[in-house]
Amino acid sequence: MSREGDPNGASRAPLRAVFFDFDDTLAETTLADRVAYRECAIRMETVYGLSKKRQDEVIAAYKRRLAERPWNDEFAHVWTHRERLWAEAFGDDDRGLVMRHDVNSTFRDCRLEQLRLNSSVCGGIEKLRAKNVHVVIITNGHHVVQREKLAACGIYEVVKLENILVGGEEVLAGRDEKPEASIFHEACKRVDVAPDEVMHVGDSWTADMVGAQNAGLRWRVWVSQRPDDEKCESEQELSSSKRAKKVDAVPRVENIKEFFELLDEWLDEDGTLPASNNLLKTRSRSER
Repeated sequence: MSREGDPNGASRAPLRAVFFDFDDTLAETTLADRVAYRECAIRMETVYGLSKKRQDEVIAAYKRRLAERPWNDEFAHVWTHRERLWAEAFGDDDRGLVMRHDVNSTFRDCRLEQLRLNSSVCGGIEKLRAKNVHVVIITNGHHVVQREKLAACGIYEVVKLENILVGGEEVLAGRDEKPEASIFHEACKRVDVAPDEVMHVGDSWTADMVGAQNAGLRWRVWVSQRPDDEKCESEQELSSSKRAKKVDAVPRVENIKEFFELLDEWLDEDGTLPASNNLLKTRSRSER
């Protein structure tokens, strides 16, 4: 984008790093989950003879338990913990001990097989590197599960190991995951940049957009196909917390491919960007 496209000659600032969320930003995790759960249902039917109704009940029960207890305070291995959640979901079924191991393994293996980076990710990251822009990934979740997913989709081939921060590892080290500012500041230290030289891109309004703003990152881009009322629900939840503060408007894109295309428009030849409000104006012009 040329300088004359910057409304009113607004000031610009250097972009030295882009921080990315992983799940449903760089990789289509929800899609992989959906396929894996469908494979679990097929397994329940073909091997154990469970009805469609029973399959749906078990999967729904497992999802509820996983949402309530994603981590095990007793430090059991994460997949052992999740196998126990499947056992609870199967309830009184005498075959529960066998089925829980089978279905747990089916879900894990199928999801890893399905997980892929968006086709535009590798090329987009290479373009950033060519412009001397650092790339960091910040992802929440259990460290074992996240590291498995990161390896399965080949992200280590395009992003340095030391530039990938996993929330679960931060928690084990006595720190915090997103949306707390500390994990964003740790990312800044890893690549020796200041928060006001960084753009963060992610799909979670609270963890990514609010977290990055509270950490002082200059630019934020929201990757979402969801209706605005989901953002409003997140804002309402946040308003009752200690982190409550006014949240600035941010550009929204539907997928990471669209982000990389727009970044080419936003980023000047000298590696600078306009202020975030001007990114919004650029976005609206691109939609016309």
